[in-house]
Amino acid sequence: MRIVAFRWPSGLITKVSSFGQYTEVLSITCELSHITFLGLSAMFCRFSSFEDDKFCRGSFWRAWLLAAAGMWAIHHCLGMQPMLLSIVMFTFEMGLVFEGLRRNTIQPFVLLPLLFLVWANLHIQFVYGLFVLVLLAAIRVVRALLPNQGTSRLPPQEGLPLSQLLAITGLSTLAALVSPYSWQLYRVIFNYLRSSTLYRIIIELQALNFRVPEHFVLVLIVAAAFFVLGWRPSRDPFKLALLVASTLVGFRMTRDSWFACIPALLLLADLGPAGDTEPRKPHLPAFSFVAAQRL
Repeated sequence: MRIVAFRWPSGLITKVSSFGQYTEVLSITCELSHITFLGLSAMFCRFSSFEDDKFCRGSFWRAWLLAAAGMWAIHHCLGMQPMLLSIVMFTFEMGLVFEGLRRNTIQPFVLLPLLFLVWANLHIQFVYGLFVLVLLAAIRVVRALLPNQGTSRLPPQEGLPLSQLLAITGLSTLAALVSPYSWQLYRVIFNYLRSSTLYRIIIELQALNFRVPEHFVLVLIVAAAFFVLGWRPSRDPFKLALLVASTLVGFRMTRDSWFACIPALLLLADLGPAGDTEPRKPHLPAFSFVAAQRL
């Protein structure tokens, strides 16, 4: 049986570092965790501002608290393993995607093929990022096929031409094939999906057991994201589909709970499109009435 080393560059880096001192490997892990935290904080700061020219207008502590809560919820995923590289790459990808949606422009998406070229050579979980891009393109295709009356309540996306988005999606898919094992990485993914033994034997591939506090923090973050998404007057099918799919995967496998946490945090931080100067104010009496009914 042929063995596919689907994470050979990151494994090689870790192996080479282990020949030196153990502290070097630990240092790489800490640096990647810091990059993830700083990346999340910067994105939350960016998306918490209604004005496009204000990077962090009075939202620093809100962004910092969201990032800290997210790092707490996924700290069991931040061990000394190559998966950390996928978390960093996914954070950058989500920043580009949400920035493009927020500004209603295709420009941030142009960097995605290069990102997938690097990501596919680092770790097999690039498929999560590719899934997000394919999901966005598929929903744009469906929106293009629907009549205008059916999309009147959806956020405008004239700045995201369907042809360009499909081209970037295709280029990103091709870029992910530029690796020593090319399409055979997808065979490894398919074998993972078919095998049920791995999910019974390997603990980190099992569902959340809710025996540690961070699992409950993750539930609160995801629940808050669903609430915020339903609270807004406009309906974005991509964000809803992304949150549902990432929640199903993140709660199914403890190791991949970061895939549910990061999109949920971005939805909590995203206040709306750039240039929207009027923040949306919640209706507290209505909320209190609904909360009282639930209790």
